[in-house]
Amino acid sequence: MKKIIVLGCSGSGKSTFAIKLHEKLGLPLYHLDNIWWKADRTHISREEFDEKLDGLTKLDSWIMKLRIYQEEDDKNEL
Repeated sequence: MKKIIVLGCSGSGKSTFAIKLHEKLGLPLYHLDNIWWKADRTHISREEFDEKLDGLTKLDSWIMKLRIYQEEDDKNEL
């Protein structure tokens, strides 16, 4: 079982690092922003996101990438 969270601010290299980990370790990679945001730039409900995240965290192995939001960011963001 391997579970890795890649967390950081915008522009810190999270995606690059997470992709390199994915390629090296062969673990599935989940970009949580891609789960939260829809193509039309709206987002799913918090309840739907929590359900999806709960399902992902129950998997045996994964890499999850997410961004740290600051207080001044939109309150509807992760």
